[in-house]
Amino acid sequence: MVQIAAYKNNYDNGQQTMTDIAIQSFKQMIRGIKQRTVRKPIAYFYGILMKKFESEYVRELIELVLGVGCVTGTWLEG
Repeated sequence: MVQIAAYKNNYDNGQQTMTDIAIQSFKQMIRGIKQRTVRKPIAYFYGILMKKFESEYVRELIELVLGVGCVTGTWLEG
């Protein structure tokens, strides 16, 4: 599922980053399940993955346009 979300967001930069995003998304899904009723956990996890990969794509795109290391804020992280 992680590879499908990464592929749909044109993300192929590294296995370690994909693993980190997957772990962050899974932790966020568990927090969501504990705090409220989640009807479809798989769909919830997939939605979180898509948003995180999109955020990572935008962050890398901005770094590419502005120069390496210019974007260090957390405003792009979801």
